[in-house]
Amino acid sequence: MPVSIYIIILNYNGKQDTVECLRSLRTVAQPDFKIILIDNGSEEILCEEPAGIVADDPRVVLIRNEENLGFAGGNNVGIRYALDHGADYILLLNNDTVVSPDFLQELLAAFKPGVGIAGPKILYYDQPERIWSEGSLINWIFYHGRSGKFQKNRSAATELREVDSVTGCALMIRREVIECIGLMDESFFLYGEEDDWCYRAGKAGYRIVVNPRSVIWHKVSQSSGGDYNRTIAYYKTRNKILFIRKHLPFKFWLPAFGWLAASLLYRCVQALLHGRVEIVTAIRNALTWHIHHQVPRSSRSPEEYNGC
Repeated sequence: MPVSIYIIILNYNGKQDTVECLRSLRTVAQPDFKIILIDNGSEEILCEEPAGIVADDPRVVLIRNEENLGFAGGNNVGIRYALDHGADYILLLNNDTVVSPDFLQELLAAFKPGVGIAGPKILYYDQPERIWSEGSLINWIFYHGRSGKFQKNRSAATELREVDSVTGCALMIRREVIECIGLMDESFFLYGEEDDWCYRAGKAGYRIVVNPRSVIWHKVSQSSGGDYNRTIAYYKTRNKILFIRKHLPFKFWLPAFGWLAASLLYRCVQALLHGRVEIVTAIRNALTWHIHHQVPRSSRSPEEYNGC
């Protein structure tokens, strides 16, 4: 029986990247899918693209948000639409990616019994021989590390890999998982929301995997300015602490915050040595945010998820 697949692409002032992503999706023949293109408060008008890549593709539904709702909030708009229209699987796909023709078929094949979330192998767009991500293993002390980052592409690797988290750059999730654990947490806004989502799915008993036979290429952080900048510094700092405050058992707080303090101090010293005061200011603002905001603790135990 055919399944209903919706691909959600979030655009924020990235029309050129979005058009290239949509063009690459046209090479994907199997299985059938629909595309929800969310314009997240951009200044650009996507449907004016001369090639008509948006306007003339019947699979594309264009939804405009009046303001930038962030990665989580913008995608949640598309997720709600997809669920309302009968989606069995939903794929979050960054607009600054290009996909291989069989990536979706291989990604769907990763959903063995018990698998709730799956991701592809992601290569650097400008260095396609190098891996950008093969999922993450969450370490309570170091927060998390992206598996395989910048390693040479091992084309021979074909087995599914169990991971703790799949990057939101390309994350496919079953409908039933969302119905069980809810939507993405919009308080993250940008960065870390996929770790939170995957952690909640894992806590509910779902397996999270990467299928290295499914391959895409990523241009890396185009919507937030590319290189490490004050936007990235702010949200990555703020959201690491947010994830810890929300999920980390209290017994691990001392080593976790000790390591985080040391790493932030190192980052600030490096920034000052290079004359980048705005990075230090962003980190300070991220810390200040936590002084003024309560963070609800993750309260649901694995047993409470049974029979979602």
